Amino acid sequence: MDSSDLLIQVLAIPLPSRAGLLPTIPSTMATARYAARHRVVCEEAVIAPAMHSSANAPVPSYSTLEWQRWVHPEGKPYYHRRSGLAIVTEADMSRPAVLDLLNSWVSVVEEIAKDNQIALHSSAELYLQFEEGKGDCRYYIVDHANWSIFWLQELRGDEVGLPQVVSNVHLSQALQTEYWNHVEVFCMHLPECPKGALDDLISQFIQGQTDQMTSTTSTFPYSVDDCVKYLSLLRRCREYENDGRTIWVVARLRCFLTENRRLTHYGETHCRLDVCDNIYEVPTIRYNRLLSVVSLMLFNLPETQNARLDGLFVDQVAYGYKWKAFNTAFLNEMKMNAIWTLGLLICNVMAANVSYTPMLPRTSILLCSASLIITTILHHQHQALSGMQPTQSHGWLAQHNTASRFKPLAIVYALPKALFVWALVLFVCQAFWAVFSNLSLVYWIVTAAVLFSVSLLIWNILSPPTVSFTERVSIFWQSLLAHGRVSLDDANDSV
Repeated sequence: MDSSDLLIQVLAIPLPSRAGLLPTIPSTMATARYAARHRVVCEEAVIAPAMHSSANAPVPSYSTLEWQRWVHPEGKPYYHRRSGLAIVTEADMSRPAVLDLLNSWVSVVEEIAKDNQIALHSSAELYLQFEEGKGDCRYYIVDHANWSIFWLQELRGDEVGLPQVVSNVHLSQALQTEYWNHVEVFCMHLPECPKGALDDLISQFIQGQTDQMTSTTSTFPYSVDDCVKYLSLLRRCREYENDGRTIWVVARLRCFLTENRRLTHYGETHCRLDVCDNIYEVPTIRYNRLLSVVSLMLFNLPETQNARLDGLFVDQVAYGYKWKAFNTAFLNEMKMNAIWTLGLLICNVMAANVSYTPMLPRTSILLCSASLIITTILHHQHQALSGMQPTQSHGWLAQHNTASRFKPLAIVYALPKALFVWALVLFVCQAFWAVFSNLSLVYWIVTAAVLFSVSLLIWNILSPPTVSFTERVSIFWQSLLAHGRVSLDDANDSV
């Protein structure tokens, strides 16, 4: 029995083979890397003489002549092979059994590359990761010259977790995103920052800042304030361009910007130039009858909220700066609604005992109370959501994106203001009743006509000047009856 057979018996796994060499991508590896959880127990240390000093430095073993241990800026160690084909792994290469097993997998990779006539140049770097007790090994190869990754066999994107693409240009952006994911994790051993990466990154942020300053529909993923901070940071990075930590900074930011280019289809004739534009087919949404009736009872306020939420999730893409702006504006709305509702509640309480129609102020009090309770709940929830990152806001929006889009959530968001409006209507009704109840019918008619005329004048002033009066009336009735027509269409379809 030779030594390799003995090794495999010790590890209780089959010999490395082509069938066990499985492709993967850096983002999948990174997700598993951060998801790993370990538990340790600390104990008192025994410190030997001259421990951790140059006087007691160990003699390097044969393994450390080829492999060098590096520590990522976040603290996790990894190993890099310095001779032959460049290799990185998070396996513990200080253990001879693990070293021998990994060398066996390297032989498998080199054999496949030779059979397929794939030249692994000096710019190539192999990633390998395996677990003891399993007979497979995950791998990919990065090309530092072309900022991309590749494999030694043909495969479909969904086999490794790559997103769907529309062209080779689109695919190259997805692969470049994975490349920067890799550099972000394995950055400390690199002798220099990839050529031109830092200067190009600064240029992208300058252009993005200008775009955000001169357009309200920019597709750049960072706000003006964020751009200013990042540009200041990146310009300082020029002093330490080839430091491993600087390479980590460049890789992380380039990963975000490259992924944004993929989402906007950068370089394609159909690219997204407006953050509110859909470039994918949008399915026709039919709201059910119940939601339509509820929205109409809430003065169509849910439609405004639904449009705002839809704008945050165009083509299921979420921008962090847009989410922050929405969340800040929503919190301010809830604060103002609470102030106005509390004032109306106090007025109703004072009027309850002197009102000629006590049912009106009591109902108004109930509506104000409900509005305040819902406002408090929503304000508390969105304060907790204030610090969400883009990936977290995307997950939150995707969770609430139902078959009716954001309509159920929009109804909840519209409730505080709608309940306040209903309470205000009841309060005004009781005020009118108290003042005008003893007056004649003619006075009532004249007063109603004056109020209607003033409302019509205000509406005319606020409406676009190019729209005629008949068109305005038509738009008004269409907005009121839109949900009714949708419900009627649903009923006809079901029949």
